[in-house]
Amino acid sequence: MQTLIWNNLTETEKQAALSRPAQLVGESVTQAVEKIKQNVKTNGDKALFELAEQFDRIKLDSLVISAEQIAQATSRIPDELKQAIQNAKRNIERFHNAQLPQGVDIETQAGVRCQVLTRPIQRVGLYIPGGSAPLFSTVLMLAIPAKIAGCKKIVLCSPPPIADEILYTANL
Repeated sequence: MQTLIWNNLTETEKQAALSRPAQLVGESVTQAVEKIKQNVKTNGDKALFELAEQFDRIKLDSLVISAEQIAQATSRIPDELKQAIQNAKRNIERFHNAQLPQGVDIETQAGVRCQVLTRPIQRVGLYIPGGSAPLFSTVLMLAIPAKIAGCKKIVLCSPPPIADEILYTANL
């Protein structure tokens, strides 16, 4: 490990110390990603089913979660956790509602009108990590602002099998 005395560094050395190391993506990774992308473009959902088997080692019947699956997941979650998630949801909603932009529409002089218009993205995709520590908090932190902003279509994706906590939180 190298020790740096900040006050003894030049501006260039300070910038170098603060910069992140370059991420080198090997050609093999780029080619693998391109192959997956082309497979999905060509074969659509069929490719997604195949990729789930290949990478997640799970055979999917559907890419959509049913209301019954959500109800089953909900029944398996302890009430204490449900209450904590609902409380977090209320807090996050309150915070993001306070950030809603205020419209501006002013005539600065005769015939000159200035406006600030904010429009939501119509469709958003949210990726929620899964695995050994399902990050259901990510559902709250991404979906609530999208909903408050007025996004019309919100699609949530998470690797299978999707944790009960993620399904419950997404359903809220």
